[in-house]
Amino acid sequence: MKVLIQDFKSGKYLAANGTLTSLPSQAKDFRYSSYARSILRREKFSGLSVHYYFEDMDYSIKVRNWQRERLCQQLNAAAFDF
Repeated sequence: MKVLIQDFKSGKYLAANGTLTSLPSQAKDFRYSSYARSILRREKFSGLSVHYYFEDMDYSIKVRNWQRERLCQQLNAAAFDF
């Protein structure tokens, strides 16, 4: 699985050299969604989103809003507290 940044308008992904590519397999892998989100916040990029890309299935999933993601993590952790 790769963590990618995608442009909303063009549908292209951020490549390692700073350009955009239409092929997710050529996009920069940020490894962690928290790292990709921190870059978007720090650089104040708008119109971009974080995606999980499963190369073997050629399938991507958009990562939810950061606050929602944190809430889901807390709920999941609480569900397994015995």
